[in-house]
Amino acid sequence: MPRARPSKPMNMEGMAAKAAEVAGLLGTMASPVRLLILCSLAEGERPVHELVANSGITQGAVSQHLAKMRNLKLVSTRRDGQTIYYSIASKEVQQLLDSLYCIFCKETEKQK
Repeated sequence: MPRARPSKPMNMEGMAAKAAEVAGLLGTMASPVRLLILCSLAEGERPVHELVANSGITQGAVSQHLAKMRNLKLVSTRRDGQTIYYSIASKEVQQLLDSLYCIFCKETEKQK
């Protein structure tokens, strides 16, 4: 299958300036646990206990991953009483997760 070409010439200077930022984002998302958490959040805001249940790992581990993603501004929080809710904080991350879902997961759901 031929690759799609960009509709206009690429600005290599602009791409070089963004390369480190994008590589850092992809590196953070490269963890299977963080990617699973982000995929869960791509469907909407979730409380921590639900992220723990969905990921199958301990609350401490989930909290460490969430803290890292919060520090990098990938996720944001909202507190309601004792419950902390997490959501995707970046439209770019949401778009990237949507694209990954279309590429890797959509066909899997059709087969079910």
